[in-house]
Amino acid sequence: MTQDYKPKTHAAALAIALVLAITASNNEQATQAEQLASTIAEQMNDEVRFEAVKEAVEACVAYFSEMPA
Repeated sequence: MTQDYKPKTHAAALAIALVLAITASNNEQATQAEQLASTIAEQMNDEVRFEAVKEAVEACVAYFSEMPA
């Protein structure tokens, strides 16, 4: 299934890239997603927003990874 969602902000794009990096199936995909996240973060010019997005993604991944299947 393909996703039609297109992020409207750098913050949304960064969140997606971070989730992809954390949930990647292999190291190659993780590295590509990390590079994408880095590129997006460089364009944000807002350290506070970057940290907020990063913390939110980490919290969501932690929450969902601890849920029973």
